[in-house]
Amino acid sequence: MIVVWSVVAVLLVALLVALTVTGGFSGVFGEPRVITTAEMDGETFDSVDLTWKSGKVQITRSADGKMRLTQRSRYDVKELEYGVENGRLYLRERPSWGIIFIGIGSRSSDLELQLPEKQYKEFALTMTSGKTVMEDVSADSMRLKVTSGRLEGSRLAAGALTADMTSGNMQVNAKASTLQVGITSGRAVFEGSFPSVEGKATSGTVKVETDVVPQHLDGDVTSGKMSFTIPDNGGFSLYCRKSSGSLKSDFELMNSVNDKNQYVYGTGGPAYTNRLTSGTLEIRRAGQK
Repeated sequence: MIVVWSVVAVLLVALLVALTVTGGFSGVFGEPRVITTAEMDGETFDSVDLTWKSGKVQITRSADGKMRLTQRSRYDVKELEYGVENGRLYLRERPSWGIIFIGIGSRSSDLELQLPEKQYKEFALTMTSGKTVMEDVSADSMRLKVTSGRLEGSRLAAGALTADMTSGNMQVNAKASTLQVGITSGRAVFEGSFPSVEGKATSGTVKVETDVVPQHLDGDVTSGKMSFTIPDNGGFSLYCRKSSGSLKSDFELMNSVNDKNQYVYGTGGPAYTNRLTSGTLEIRRAGQK
């Protein structure tokens, strides 16, 4: 028994030494420090491609025509990679591994990114985990991809907005000519103005609230819940193929005599198509409780 406890004591001492040498304690108890900063003229790029693994990312509008970034971390991590290729500003978090308090794992860092105000050709964000907060970004094409974690977006604008989430949470306020949302699980909420909407949910919840009547509305629910909230209007037609699950609506839908999957509200109008394998599909009227 004495030998066993001696071995444990030696291991604990070795761990304490390793934590002290590698900065493990400072990573847990210390304040984040600046890893690197950079500044760049916004005229040198017209697109943005950001890939971050973990930590917190904050994207805001710069007060002038320059891009500014600051990377911080409690740990000793590698500086991010960034540069411009063919008019595209790319930013990449570089993997950093080491002792994190009582274990070995990936060390995270935070990024503060300020972007000049302009209409970008493309804006792409890929997050593995962590939290992203982005504001006042406008692009012809915007792609948001989250493996897990949380994304909050406000005052976003895009010609085409595509959001893809494996799990986690998305809360976005935006204006986009077309919106495509796909989730495997988790919860995604989009509010704003969307004349064309497509939603796909394997599981979890998708909610889309638009202040304009969509001319195109397509939903595909394998399981979980999908909810579309649209303004009151003169009418629309709805084709909903159901294997199982429930279709709910605040609109007075009239079922076709010849086709149980076909519905009409009012005088008809835009043709909406939805598929429901299981779960719930909702067509809500704006302003209804």
